[in-house]
Amino acid sequence: MKTQHFKIFSISFLLLTSTICQSQIFEKITKKVRGISNKTKKVSFEKTAAISTSIKDTLYGIDWLDEDMFSTEIAEEINGSTLTPGYYKSTVRSYCLKAGVYGPTKGDGYQIARLKGRKAKLIHSILKKTIQYPNISQSNVQTLIWGIEAGAKFSKYPLKFQAKVRPLLTNKDILFMNVNFDKLKNKALPEKVKSLMNTYASLRQKMQNTQLKYDEIEAIAVKKGIPPIGIGSKEINKGIWSYIGNGFFLRAFPQVYTTTEIELYRPAKLSVSKDEKGRIHIITDASNTMKIIYNDEPGADILDYGHTKVPVWKIKKLHLSNSEKHRDTILNINAWVFRSSPDNLDDIMTKHEPSSPMNIFSKKKKGGPLPNEELHYLQKIDNDKKPLLDTVKDRLKKMKKWFKKFKELEGYAKEIDGMNEVKPNEHYLNDKYPNKAIYDGLKAVTNPADFKGKSTWIRKNLKMTMDLVMNAICALEDCTNNNPMDPDLASNPAQPGNTSKQRIGLSNYKK
Repeated sequence: MKTQHFKIFSISFLLLTSTICQSQIFEKITKKVRGISNKTKKVSFEKTAAISTSIKDTLYGIDWLDEDMFSTEIAEEINGSTLTPGYYKSTVRSYCLKAGVYGPTKGDGYQIARLKGRKAKLIHSILKKTIQYPNISQSNVQTLIWGIEAGAKFSKYPLKFQAKVRPLLTNKDILFMNVNFDKLKNKALPEKVKSLMNTYASLRQKMQNTQLKYDEIEAIAVKKGIPPIGIGSKEINKGIWSYIGNGFFLRAFPQVYTTTEIELYRPAKLSVSKDEKGRIHIITDASNTMKIIYNDEPGADILDYGHTKVPVWKIKKLHLSNSEKHRDTILNINAWVFRSSPDNLDDIMTKHEPSSPMNIFSKKKKGGPLPNEELHYLQKIDNDKKPLLDTVKDRLKKMKKWFKKFKELEGYAKEIDGMNEVKPNEHYLNDKYPNKAIYDGLKAVTNPADFKGKSTWIRKNLKMTMDLVMNAICALEDCTNNNPMDPDLASNPAQPGNTSKQRIGLSNYKK
């Protein structure tokens, strides 16, 4: 009897729990269906998007790199897939990575982003290989990219086209080119996505035609006319730098989707020596040496403005030399650098406000000219070429602003993808004040008015001060040597501020 009751209880329990489980499962399924019905189109489309890079994927924008050191005369051309430290400027082949929208126009603001999407690795591989196969035309590469974005199967391309672009693909790549966009036909997609799907369908149809013509494909992929401001757009200033890894900073200026001007900057790892007073004395890279000769005469370590005494080091000469080209130059200059921290200097400036030397001209005196001590003061300013106090204050203001950005970039650097090891802050920042001070003091030397016989070599040599400052904030393991490195442009497309315009894929292929 007990056994029978137990069996009945067991069956009832199983039925009950089964009903509860089914109810829970049904509820989960219902929630899932509701979720899908609410997000249908976005989720379904993003899962099949070859490239999904958006404005949200842009890298940290650096608008404070001092461009006085980046002039055309010291720029080098990109000459391969790996580059040593330096400043590079080239016009390269670029590619549209977003079909069905408007192309870039000169003057647009673009910011560097990360290449993302279901087929990002495939697109990346193609862009990297273009430099290995210069015989494959840019139009054929672009057609292949648009085909991948539109979901065209490789086997559907005309046989002649397949043969031309086959070196850019592996067998695995060809198998991967098998997205079936037709599955999305019956989805209730937003009008914007429906329009894009229709564009893709048109592209696939054109690409399967044995008489494949690039101008007809381009007419579908690139809209003409004045682009509207797309949803989610933001203002991006022209010429924004971004750190992309391997020690490289990059910015891009797309002209049209096929052509982009890029600039790369990779600071060199420098050797720095200090004198007995702790001042930076000698800066060297692989072949160049800059020796800083200070003015150590009595009183030369102060800029005296009455009650305000600004602590400085005065520089009177720079000795520049190059061991490889046997160049040797001495520049007589009248530069100065701060010899204290910005906080201490700020305290000196704010607590001891002097009267401006110019005010003495407005004083009304009876009985003739200005007193002798005031005449002597004016003469001293003229002879020593002492900067106006406003100039000193302005330099300090810029220095403090620069360090604020410095800290931001330092924090960002720790989050960069692929970071291996970040050393303690003291390792990188212990020289930040003298480094920045040296940079500010010597920057004026690059002005043609400051010396005769200015040359590209001198300007490149003086750019070492910029490298010194950038190395102080480049708290990355990949910044610690001068070996050739790959900037990997293919992983870093240029993203427009206007989302109705094309994102641009970059290559190392110089036009």
